[in-house]
Amino acid sequence: MNQLNAKRLVFVSLLSLLLVPGAASADPTIAQVENFGDTLVFHPVVEFAKLRLTVTGPCNFVFEQTIDQGEPFFRLDETTIDGTYTYDLVRIEAVDPAVIKILKQARAVGDEETPNQLCRDGKLPAAPIAQSGGFTVSFGKIIFDDRAFEKGAGMPTDVDHLLGDPLPVASKGPAPSRPPVPTKDFVINDDLIVDGSACIGFDCVNGEVFSFDTIRLKENNLRIKFDDTSVAASFPSNDWQLTANESANGGASKFSIEDVTGGRTPFTVEANARSHSLYVDDGGRIGNRTATPSVEIHTIDGDTPTLRLQQDGSSGFEPQTWDVAGNETNFFIRDVTNG
Repeated sequence: MNQLNAKRLVFVSLLSLLLVPGAASADPTIAQVENFGDTLVFHPVVEFAKLRLTVTGPCNFVFEQTIDQGEPFFRLDETTIDGTYTYDLVRIEAVDPAVIKILKQARAVGDEETPNQLCRDGKLPAAPIAQSGGFTVSFGKIIFDDRAFEKGAGMPTDVDHLLGDPLPVASKGPAPSRPPVPTKDFVINDDLIVDGSACIGFDCVNGEVFSFDTIRLKENNLRIKFDDTSVAASFPSNDWQLTANESANGGASKFSIEDVTGGRTPFTVEANARSHSLYVDDGGRIGNRTATPSVEIHTIDGDTPTLRLQQDGSSGFEPQTWDVAGNETNFFIRDVTNG
């Protein structure tokens, strides 16, 4: 097999990794989001005791809304400048009033074991589920459409167009500038070793310049999915996914690790996050906005670095939020809930 055919083989055998444009996020659907230009309305599709909507954006913008009926919404005002925004919609389940009474009595006497026992008995709700996403504000209008997906420059309208005609019979004529890709899938019943680089995706081109890239994923909807086929109950079997950017129009530029089976997204980094937003050094120290943490948790900010402790009510206790902060004039603990 010559080098050209080997590269065709690599391309086709690996192409299936990314042939699912607009792959769904791991987050469950709590509400359908409708864009009215200056307002986003979240139409719930599940039952709920409470829904909490939080929106963050440029210049430390934060919007919070909690409802027990109706539809949460977010509306632009004079504080919402152009930029990228993130929403987080959390569903909070109802807790049995009798359980709430027991929890309050235990809290009053410092009893920490009773909540644990209630959890073991299945009387406390599971962790709240959340739906999150991004949108853009441009020239005073919201850009968001989770039903619109961009088509890649190299994406064909059908599979035959993508794969082209079968390899031509050898002839003495000049070789085509971009040889067609064979129409058949390749199944390799042995190891595959590539002495070079591989480009995977609809927008890869002949003569791709790889620089130091060993594997390049190139199209407008990028996902790498780990599909575990374990069937025995005693073996771990969750599917995981690496996702680069949302597919929706106006969505967030971000990188996420998604628990596809569990419908959760435990880790996300947004584009333009500050360098060393999260840094773990060789001693296990954690730096927030610093690459040189000098204690176990080291946070840096230009104006009053703050730690927020938020009890959200999802376990039956009353919601309560505290801030611990300090600056050049004082160190303080702030009761955010009660002002």
